Amino acid sequence: MWGTAKTHSVEQQLALLGWTGVPVSDRPPTRLAVTEKAKASINERLRAAQLDEAKPLALIHPAAAFDTKQWATENFARTAEELSARGFACVAIAAPNERGVVAELVEKSSASIKTFTDLSLPEVTALAARSRLFVGNDSGIAHIAAAVRVPSVVIFGSSNVAHWRPWTVAPAEVVREELPCQPCPGYTCAEFDAPECIRRVTVERVTAAIERVLKAAQSQNAFLLTSDS
Repeated sequence: MWGTAKTHSVEQQLALLGWTGVPVSDRPPTRLAVTEKAKASINERLRAAQLDEAKPLALIHPAAAFDTKQWATENFARTAEELSARGFACVAIAAPNERGVVAELVEKSSASIKTFTDLSLPEVTALAARSRLFVGNDSGIAHIAAAVRVPSVVIFGSSNVAHWRPWTVAPAEVVREELPCQPCPGYTCAEFDAPECIRRVTVERVTAAIERVLKAAQSQNAFLLTSDS
């Protein structure tokens, strides 16, 4: 239907509509609404955490469902330090059963990191919408960030990038180590003793992607301001 060899998950869902006869000719961005209740809850949670409201917010998601998709927590710790040095206030989130990941992140980083492991999905959406930047693993949280148009840097391991990359109109980059075995046919590494695809991604490559995404976001905002005036 789209005339391409590789398709994104969004394009596949749109194609289902097309096959039923619904006219589908564009590729609209995903979008999530922020409810007033969730927005008020996040504002209160951030105040209670004594977050410096004068600083832009960087949302970090260091957890993942599988080892082949989880960048080392120590690498996220170094990235948080870089973001803090740039003037960002860092907030890390995870699910209740992933508390250990964010606890390790706080322990291994010299940056001040606020953490939440009990947010509802509407609250995650509100937090992402308030953020100036998202940095995290390939996950559902990354897609939430894309849907609220937050500039994003997503670290990929085993997943199919063409199929699962951020679907967004906001500046975004995927950082990955290209290997012949990608995309992985399963959720465990079939080629190495450990998932080298994500283990080989360096902090330097991620921070370089952050720099590019932030510059692109600044240029995009400047263009929007000029267009509005």
